Amino acid sequence: MSEWSFTRLDPEEKLGLRGVKYTGVGNVASLTLGVLLSALFYGVLTLLRLRWHWSAVEMFFHGGAAGRSFIPYLTVVLSMWTAAILIFKHRKLKAQRAVLKLQLTRESAEEKLRELEEKVDAPDDFLAAHSLKLELRHQCGGMDRADRAELRKITAENDEKYLESTFTLPRGLIWAIPVLGFIGTVV
Repeated sequence: MSEWSFTRLDPEEKLGLRGVKYTGVGNVASLTLGVLLSALFYGVLTLLRLRWHWSAVEMFFHGGAAGRSFIPYLTVVLSMWTAAILIFKHRKLKAQRAVLKLQLTRESAEEKLRELEEKVDAPDDFLAAHSLKLELRHQCGGMDRADRAELRKITAENDEKYLESTFTLPRGLIWAIPVLGFIGTVV
């Protein structure tokens, strides 16, 4: 087994799901964790509700004197889904950081590329290893320094766009939570 294994380091892969490259998070894993966190949250609230009748606890349940709708349940699930995404992202960042410790000891670009592929099982799933692999391939292909610099810039811009896009769902969920709260107030 490789020194740096994506299947061993990535939290989604550890759960038996296909991990998303870099710090992207799959919807199935994050939603499942979000639902589990919501159930845990409501389990604790139910215990508190049985013991004490605090308004801070009651506001998370439907009905009651205020005649609340089902909206609090949705806001909790969306909040926990967002938290789950951030938890997965945090764990994925740790996995990505692990590869930054990689040291290649061989001399030529060809030897370094072979060493990289020996030490990292899925270099394209690790941001640093993927960039290094591309650079070494371009060196092996005889590409000049200026062209390699331009390709590195383009690759970095594409990676930045991809990483930024992995925050689209959390942004949407964070936007939806107060909207649901407003709808709940109106209902």
